[in-house]
Amino acid sequence: MDQVLLIETGLFETRAAILQDGKLVDFHVERPQNLSKVGDFFLGRVSKIIPSLNAAFVDLGSNTTGFIQAQDIDRKSGDIGKLVHEGEKILVQVAKDGTGDKGPQLSCFYALKHRAFIYHPLGTALTFSRKISNKQDRISIRELIATCQITGGLTVRTEAQSLSPSDLKANLLSLARRWTDIDADWTRGGKPRPLGPPQTALSRILDTCLRADMSIILDNAAALLEAKRYLEKYGRHNASGIKLWEGQASLFEENQVEEQVELALQKHVPLSSGANISIEPTEAMVVIDVNSASHISAQGSKSNALTTNLAAAREIARQIRLRNLSGIIIIDFIQMSGKGEVKTLCEKMKKWLDDDPVRTRFAGMTELGLLQVTRERTQRPLAEILSVSCPICDGTGRQDSTITAISKLIRHLETEKLHGLPSHIRLEAGDNLAALLTEHKEKIENHLARHLTITENTRLPSHSYVVK
Repeated sequence: MDQVLLIETGLFETRAAILQDGKLVDFHVERPQNLSKVGDFFLGRVSKIIPSLNAAFVDLGSNTTGFIQAQDIDRKSGDIGKLVHEGEKILVQVAKDGTGDKGPQLSCFYALKHRAFIYHPLGTALTFSRKISNKQDRISIRELIATCQITGGLTVRTEAQSLSPSDLKANLLSLARRWTDIDADWTRGGKPRPLGPPQTALSRILDTCLRADMSIILDNAAALLEAKRYLEKYGRHNASGIKLWEGQASLFEENQVEEQVELALQKHVPLSSGANISIEPTEAMVVIDVNSASHISAQGSKSNALTTNLAAAREIARQIRLRNLSGIIIIDFIQMSGKGEVKTLCEKMKKWLDDDPVRTRFAGMTELGLLQVTRERTQRPLAEILSVSCPICDGTGRQDSTITAISKLIRHLETEKLHGLPSHIRLEAGDNLAALLTEHKEKIENHLARHLTITENTRLPSHSYVVK
């Protein structure tokens, strides 16, 4: 399967699309103001002990306070007061991002992750993914690790099987090099602060999305240079495999990314057969229903039912990953009565779910014929990143968030600029978008090399705009 990583940089967000055989299978948005901190290291200072919670608050600097439990410092000791004291400096890693008024959850069980390895610098064990079942593969990887002479523990991930020995060695050494940088920074001491090289939207995308044998195309020369420098330093990819997009149309438009993202925000997904899939997240679970429409008669045909279900199953696996759905997922397929058809569907569905880099568990069929899946939560669903609840329809619908709206506007103006955008642009916008445009007016004008006049129009929805 040919995979390509497309990266499009913008004033307010950096977006990444993973195409597999030309079809969008994964989509990421990173915004500087809310970059995930998971995996980042900090020199922290214990600011308060909470005996009743057996936990402590940790000052991370920049007016950020994290939370660490005793079990995340030492699993054998049950008393937070015996592990740390107020004022003590402590090296911590972010395990979960903060939500709302809650700060990030911290850990002292350090783990540096790469697509092939998880490096535990204070550990000792060498473990393998259960999916690496070939004995010779395990022996070969174990021998290669021994040649690197790295102290600490390692977890070998499934993708290690697909990398060459030279790539594996380079990636393992890059993890050790990163830990050396962090440890040296920690040793220097000082006030609470982040440790190691600062994360950017682009570096976060490269760490999250990049896989073996994946080509990379960026739309910006400065981003191309940054990506090459980052990958060369940490040995995570052949930097010569990165290209600059030189097409007339935008990178995402040319590869039909925009329209596929829009479809991933809709409730219904059409299938080529005429059937469709309904995807409805609820507070308790995600419910997915396969509707036959006019494709299958009321009585049903064994072959047609299975054919439609298989097509739906492949698309459902793609949509789960693309939409970043998590938790309990229940799928109601078209009823089948043919011998072995349920088994065939389950085997195929499990295979397609296994392609997901996020941990996904296939739990089988219920007595009512509903297929059960669980998927680990790694970040917010795509719909929550790009949109907000609509205040007009009591939250039953969604609309673009302000940051999504302003990013769409900038991309629209960049496209128009290629066709002769006037030197003076007049914009009317709803209240929220107008406020954000005004706040960043100078930045936008410098980027577009155009003068802006922004007028608030109370008759427009808060995140809408009109170019005059």
